[in-house]
Amino acid sequence: MGQLDEIVIAAMTRAMQKAEPLLAEALSQYGVTSPDQLLPGVAGKVFQDVMLRVAAENFPNAQLDALKHGLAAFQHPLFETALLRLKAQSLSTSDAFAMATGRDAAIVLAGLGLRVAPFDRKTPRILAEPDNDIDKVGETFAKWKTAYVGYSPCDTPFYMLLTDCVRTMRTQIADRPELRELKDLVTRTGLALPSGPFPAFKHGIILIPRELGDSVSTIFLNNPNPNDGSVGLYAGWSINGSREGAPNSGFLPVPLQFLDAAIKEPEIALWIWRPTGPRVVLN
Repeated sequence: MGQLDEIVIAAMTRAMQKAEPLLAEALSQYGVTSPDQLLPGVAGKVFQDVMLRVAAENFPNAQLDALKHGLAAFQHPLFETALLRLKAQSLSTSDAFAMATGRDAAIVLAGLGLRVAPFDRKTPRILAEPDNDIDKVGETFAKWKTAYVGYSPCDTPFYMLLTDCVRTMRTQIADRPELRELKDLVTRTGLALPSGPFPAFKHGIILIPRELGDSVSTIFLNNPNPNDGSVGLYAGWSINGSREGAPNSGFLPVPLQFLDAAIKEPEIALWIWRPTGPRVVLN
């Protein structure tokens, strides 16, 4: 077990200890002593309110907005059903740049906090206003069942760097003039790119926090060389309500690699709210 795991377990143990008397107090107001004596919706609301109070009083650095959204999502039947279906599938594909598709993917991403909307498969454009309300997203994607799941890289607090070959990505970024802006971003953040050894064409995604005042553009290098991989940076920025630096009026389909990483590593969900430090996920 790693040090981070021990810290998380200790924090959760402390939180539950703090929650017990508050939960008993809240249940007494309903004349019961156990959550299973309440209707599921009421019990979930009581638990959510107690955990938010514990976090606010005892964990001053807690991301209360993320915690509140996440607690509500995990109690939502649409989220639970969609998550179970996605976990039963294999999201890994031979295409490192595959796009998240369909209602289940949209609901899970919205539940984690990402504002999403259907993205047209035929003409690259967003089809509705992005949202992270599960009910609204579920209703919208019921109209466009097979649409890509779109989001705005201009509005998220992080960039997604994708490649289909981690082994050659470092050289590509260092040497290719098309990736100069990406090279500057890597240098500025002090990002340590994976150095291997890796098998040929191993996929990977790196999440990089946005900094105030950034104006980094979306970049995609489609490399036809059979020995080198391709590299894409999902980026952009917003200024005075206008999305800049990204195609399709500032919208792109969510990479399937990101969805896969968010399902396998719940910590990724916090990146949707306030990222800290680069994060590397190899697939």
